[in-house]
Amino acid sequence: MKVFISSVIAGFEAHRDATVQAARSLGHQVIRAEDFGASPASPQQVCLQGVRDADVVVLLLGARYGSPQASGLSPTHEEFREARDLRPVLVFVQKGIAREAKQEEFISEARSWSTGNYTADFTTPDDLRMVMTRALHQYELSLAAGSADVSDMLTRANQLIASAHAVHSPNLCLAIVGGPNQQVIRPSELSDAVLSNVLKREAQFGPFAIFDDEHGAAATVLDSDLIVSQAASQSSLVLNESGTIRIIQPAVRKRNALAAELSALIEEDIMSRLVRGMGFAGWTLEKIDPLHRITDIVVAAAILQANYLGWQTQSEHAASPHMTSISPRSMTAEQVPVHLTPARLNRAALIHDSARIAEDLTVLLRRSFGR
Repeated sequence: MKVFISSVIAGFEAHRDATVQAARSLGHQVIRAEDFGASPASPQQVCLQGVRDADVVVLLLGARYGSPQASGLSPTHEEFREARDLRPVLVFVQKGIAREAKQEEFISEARSWSTGNYTADFTTPDDLRMVMTRALHQYELSLAAGSADVSDMLTRANQLIASAHAVHSPNLCLAIVGGPNQQVIRPSELSDAVLSNVLKREAQFGPFAIFDDEHGAAATVLDSDLIVSQAASQSSLVLNESGTIRIIQPAVRKRNALAAELSALIEEDIMSRLVRGMGFAGWTLEKIDPLHRITDIVVAAAILQANYLGWQTQSEHAASPHMTSISPRSMTAEQVPVHLTPARLNRAALIHDSARIAEDLTVLLRRSFGR
C-alpha cells in the first residue's frame, strides 16, 4: 500500500521516522513531504495530491496544531479534511502532553471521524512504531474481504430502489450500500426479535426517527431481508445480511383533512427526511457492524410515484398553497436514482456529513423534476 504520513514536521522528526520504519517493515511504500522534489505547485498542493495518491493516510497528532493556511486550517488539518472522504485515516494521538487549544479541537474532530480500530495513543517514537505496525497490520486484515467496488455498490443501490416500485404513493426512497461487500449480520441475528425490536424503537423514538410515534410497526424476515414497516405512515426499512439499507418515507407531508391546499414536494421536507434517513442508517450500521468491517458507503435516492406532483420550496408553497406547476420532464418518465460524484464516501459521513450530502442530493432530485 501507499501510506501517506501527515503531521507537523518541526520537532516531530523522530516520530515521523518511526512511522516510516513501521510502514516499510510491512513492505508498504511511504509518501511524505520530506521526499517531495521540486515542483511548480505549492508545497500544500503537492501534499494534498499525495493524500489523493495514497491508499491509507496516517495522521500523527502531538502538542502543536501548526501554522494556519489561507483556509484558516493548518496543513495537517487540510490534509485530514482532504483524506476523510476519500481514504481510510489511521489516527495516532500523543498522550501525556499539554496541547494547544486548536489541536484539542482537531483531535476531537479526527477521533469522531475515525473508527475505534484505527485510533491509538502513543508516547515515545518507539511506542508509536509499535502501535502503528499493529494498526497497519489490522487494517490489512480488514481488507481480506476485498476492496470496495464502487460500480457494484451503485448497481446494488439502484436495484434496491427499483425493488421499491411496488409502493403506490409518492415516496422518498433512500438506499445505503456498504463495501467491501460481505456478510455483517448472520441469518440467526437477522431473525432475532431483539434486533427488530431495537430497530422499531429507534425508528419511532430515536433522534433520527423515520416512523411517526403515534402508530406501531411490524417486522418480518423475507429471504435474507429484515423488513420493518409502519403501514400508517407508509414508511419502511429493509436491512439485509450485508448491511445494505433501504429506507422509504412519504415524499409529501400529511395534510389537514379540512385544508384545500394541493399536494406538492416541499424541498425542505425532502432534505430533512434525507438527513434523518442517513442518520438512522449510520446508527444502524454502528449497531450491526461495530467493528467497522464496512468502511465505505454509496448513498442513492429517488422520489417515486410522484410524476404528477410539483416541486416547491416552503416559502413558495406558503405563498401559493392552491397552485403548483408540474414540469413536463417529471411527467414523462419515472424518476431515476441520483447519487453524488464521486459516489464512494467514508462511512462516518452518514453521521458527520449528512447535512451536506442531503443538500446535494436534494439539488439533484430537484433537477430531476425539471426545477
